[in-house]
Amino acid sequence: MTPLLAIAAAKAPPIIDLDSTVFLQLAIFIIAALALSRFVFKPYLAIRAQRAAGIEGAREEAVRLKEEAESRLSDYETTFSAARAKANMERGKLQSEGVAREREILAAAREATQAALESSRTKLAADAAETRKQLEPRAQEIARSIARKILGREVA
Repeated sequence: MTPLLAIAAAKAPPIIDLDSTVFLQLAIFIIAALALSRFVFKPYLAIRAQRAAGIEGAREEAVRLKEEAESRLSDYETTFSAARAKANMERGKLQSEGVAREREILAAAREATQAALESSRTKLAADAAETRKQLEPRAQEIARSIARKILGREVA
């Protein structure tokens, strides 16, 4: 090293100058850090935590509501199936009652028809007997008339 450089290096100011202003800068830094911490960082972190809690709470509420909806749907389907089964039983019962009532009506109609038929047969037989009784004396007379015309002579 040359003497000039040694003189210039000895006269150059130091890169870090530590003096009494360091303490002032440290105090300003601490006051700024405390103020920012209290008025900026803590409220920001609190709002962020509330937001995260709100989102998580909403998710939990959504899951709970979904489970409740599934439970209600299951109950509804169970109730609907039971009602459908009951309706099917009632329909079957009504159908069997209808079939029984139909049989009763048909049996009554058959009996009435049979009675009317028997009554008609009895009346017809009575009318036929009455008509025979009335026509029997004339039958002899008609037979003689036919025989006379066929034979061409008088029949005794």
